[in-house]
Amino acid sequence: SLPKETQNIIEEVSNKWVDVHGKVWDTNDSEGRNYTLSLGNKIIPLSKEENARWKKAVSPIIDSYIKTTKEKGLPGQKAVTATENLIKKYSKRYK
Repeated sequence: SLPKETQNIIEEVSNKWVDVHGKVWDTNDSEGRNYTLSLGNKIIPLSKEENARWKKAVSPIIDSYIKTTKEKGLPGQKAVTATENLIKKYSKRYK
């Protein structure tokens, strides 16, 4: 484990860059989508059935993550729930 002072420095620096990296990610994603569409490609969303199939396929990995983080006293379930909520929130924007 890192010394508390080092942890605090990492947290401080990380917090300063969250918005910057988020904006860069969004810009790159938008540019990539626009570029591929300009080439005549189509972005095809998964059907509800296919999405359910993928979700089922990855559920053992997510379950393992939740179990492992719980054993370490970390909020894995909370992270998964937050991620699922963000997917629901933003998936409508990118269809």
